[in-house]
Amino acid sequence: MRAKSTVAGAALALAGWCLGAAVAHADPAPAPPPAPGTTINADGTYTVGKDIQKVEFGWPIGRPHCAALGHGLWEVRSDLDSNRIARVIFCMGDGYMILLHGFIKKTQKTPQHDIDVALQRKRELI
Repeated sequence: MRAKSTVAGAALALAGWCLGAAVAHADPAPAPPPAPGTTINADGTYTVGKDIQKVEFGWPIGRPHCAALGHGLWEVRSDLDSNRIARVIFCMGDGYMILLHGFIKKTQKTPQHDIDVALQRKRELI
């Protein structure tokens, strides 16, 4: 099964970089219901979207908005209400920011499972 991507933003030329955003997704399959505390409300969705936009239109950008994870993966860092933290893992490809995986972070270190999910999706795309 090959993953598909859809364009989620317009391209921008900035200091020699042409960057847009694309969302990676595999063919839809039934998913189990989310665990309590792993979903975000409309305000949180807006916050994450604005943070993705900051990275998309300000690339290259560093902390506190973005951090490298290794293996060609980066994370968008979002602080939500109630002391919760959201992360969106992405990679770069053909001038696009490809969004691979998003999650609510519950520990200080990014869980290996979430990195593995992003790496698998990256392999399916590239």
